[in-house]
Amino acid sequence: ASLLPRYRGAAPITWSIATGTLPAGVTLSGAGVLSGTPTAAGSSSFTVQAANGTPPDATQNVTVTIAPAPAPIFSPSTTVINFPAQEVGGTTAEQVLTITNTGNSALTFGAITPTATFTISSNTCTSVAPAMTCTLGLTFSPTFVGPVMGSLVINTPGAGGPHFISLNGTGTTPTTAIAPAGISHDSVTVGSSNSLNGTFTNTSPVSITLGNPFATPGAASFTITGGMVAPCTNGAVMPPMSGCTFTSTFTPAGAGMVSSTYTFSFTAGMQTFNPTVVVDGTGVAAPTPTMTVAFAPASVNTGVNSTLTITLNNPSASGASIALGSGVNTPGLSLSGLTDSCSLGAFISTGSVDLGMAGIIPAMGTCTVTVQAQSPMAGTF
Repeated sequence: ASLLPRYRGAAPITWSIATGTLPAGVTLSGAGVLSGTPTAAGSSSFTVQAANGTPPDATQNVTVTIAPAPAPIFSPSTTVINFPAQEVGGTTAEQVLTITNTGNSALTFGAITPTATFTISSNTCTSVAPAMTCTLGLTFSPTFVGPVMGSLVINTPGAGGPHFISLNGTGTTPTTAIAPAGISHDSVTVGSSNSLNGTFTNTSPVSITLGNPFATPGAASFTITGGMVAPCTNGAVMPPMSGCTFTSTFTPAGAGMVSSTYTFSFTAGMQTFNPTVVVDGTGVAAPTPTMTVAFAPASVNTGVNSTLTITLNNPSASGASIALGSGVNTPGLSLSGLTDSCSLGAFISTGSVDLGMAGIIPAMGTCTVTVQAQSPMAGTF
């Protein structure tokens, strides 16, 4: 801008700033011209003086206003996004961040980076004209149980930054169900076994992976294996609301009640979980086998046979072996014609019938050994 038309006089005219300061980047030339490229917005007031050596000098108060250069302005709809609680291994519904350009030139975007476990699921933000908007969609996928705090870093060249949006979420434990809730076996005879079936169900909305399905129980009397139908197996991926079966077996080592805990194992995200169920059972001592001895007839004359019947009864649910040395003493009798219904290995020796050489009395079974006996004198056996 030239001030020359306002101040005329004899040449030469000398121009100067009497008071005040020119805007940064602006100069006053010797010809009275203000020129340059302003470097900051704002108003500057100053007094221009024109002198030609003949008083009085001419002065003029001047105010110059420098308007701001066109620039974008980053205006987010929020600076904090709180996600709902999410089971580990799953992903939340999308949360949307809206960004408005409240400036007067195009808003452009550089790198947009969320903290791990948070993911950009949709993005319309590349360049936004003044007064227009764009959106960023984000999801939360926790890998561990507990609160998670992160941030979304948004770079906008020409609009300051980087800009930070706080991201918050909480990971929760995937839900599972074990049925029955407590495993109680029947009373079981020592040496025998009882098995019960159960189910392990993934009741959560996320998939889980079974680990080595079950930890070793605390009592040796219990074992747990995969069931017959859809068995629970190591490494099996269980979709939401799916189940598998297991079998609990109780083999008591002694009489009395025994209890323990089965520990299941599964992973979701990057964490392992171990739900448990209590198991118990009662061992019952095995019934003792019995032996009865009878003669028929019980009274005989000399040289007449009487049948000696030895009856062995096993009331136990498992087979019973005969101890070596077992038998029936028959002093003074002449023995012959032995029969052995269970092939126990019974044999006749001098003055006795000996048992227990080879066989086993079957579970819940009866064995008989018969021998023909004669007495050298009349009498009653």
